[in-house]
Amino acid sequence: MNTKKLDRTLVKIGLPYSAAPTEAGFELKMLIRSRLQSFPCSREVFDYIDEGRFGHYPSVMELFYVPIFDETGTVVQLLQADRFQNEKNCLVETSFGLATYEMLRYPITEKTLRTGDFFRLEGSVIRFADDFQEKEGQLRYLEYRGAIPKPGNGMMFKMADDFDIYTWDWSAALAPFSISCTREEAIANRFVEHFTVGKTEDVENAYWIWFGSLRGDDSVIDTVCCFMNKAPGWTY
Repeated sequence: MNTKKLDRTLVKIGLPYSAAPTEAGFELKMLIRSRLQSFPCSREVFDYIDEGRFGHYPSVMELFYVPIFDETGTVVQLLQADRFQNEKNCLVETSFGLATYEMLRYPITEKTLRTGDFFRLEGSVIRFADDFQEKEGQLRYLEYRGAIPKPGNGMMFKMADDFDIYTWDWSAALAPFSISCTREEAIANRFVEHFTVGKTEDVENAYWIWFGSLRGDDSVIDTVCCFMNKAPGWTY
C-alpha cells in the first residue's frame, strides 16, 4: 500500500510501544496523540516489532507508522510514515530537525551543546537564538522541509497548541549503545525500547530533535521527538 494515498486526518499515525503474546493471540501497543493505545495484531506484526527492537539502527521503535486494520480490527500491517529511508512513501511533508552529535561518530561530552542553545520554546512557539547562524557550524545535523524555511537568527515558527512531545531517553542505560549486542545484553544494560510521552523541558534539553506535521495540516508542526542521548547510556 502506498502511504501517499492515505488521508492523515483520518488514519492513525503513531510510534510502536510494545508487542506481546496474549491468550487470544498478540497485542500491539502504540503511542498515538500522546495516548497509549492497544490493538490486537497479527503474528507478522508481532514478529516485525519483536525482531526490530534491538540490533538495528534505528530501532523500528523510533519510527512512525500507520497501523493497517483488517475487518476484525486486527492490525495486520505497519506502514512507515516518516522519511527515514522512506522518501517514496513518506507522509510527512513538513519537518525540521537538528542535532549536536552524530551517531557513532561524535561523542556527547560536557561541552556538547543542547537544543536550547539554538532555540527557545515559548508556549507553542519555537524562537531561534539571535546568534543561531553564528553557532550553526557546531551542528552535526540540520534539515528543514515543507513549511519550515532555513532557520536564521531570531526566526520563529508556531506549532499546534496541543503539540505532542515524545522522548527517547538513554540516560538510564548502563552501557553505551551497541548495534552488535545480543537481545539479552541490551535488556540487561537497560537499552531504550520505546519512546515515552515527554515533557516541555525536554525540548530544550535534547541533543537530537525532530519536529513534524503528522495530523494533515502541513503548515503546522504538531509533533516533537526529543532524543536525550547522553552518557553514561550513550557515548557514541
